[in-house]
Amino acid sequence: MVLPNHPVRKEKCGVYLAKMNDDYNRSLTYEVQLVNGDAKVRSTRDFSRSEYEGGCGVPEFCSSEQLLSAARETEKGALEVCVRLSAPKPKKTTEKLFVNGYDE
Repeated sequence: MVLPNHPVRKEKCGVYLAKMNDDYNRSLTYEVQLVNGDAKVRSTRDFSRSEYEGGCGVPEFCSSEQLLSAARETEKGALEVCVRLSAPKPKKTTEKLFVNGYDE
């Protein structure tokens, strides 16, 4: 989730990862990178300590101008963000990890 109009940090954009399922209770390493830009963040979060819809993020990932500049550099003028997620192998082979996202 990118929030370009934060009430306090209007020039900055934040990225956040939210827990949308109570079944996931392990650590998760995430990396978010702005394609055609310099903004990048990598961190690990223990989701066993997060409540449903709780999560983590970076309130000052990059400036609004960096987002616009990176979008202008793409072929179609669209903002591109690369997201990588990794987690330890589950103890139970039936445990699954679902990733929901938006595109287009």
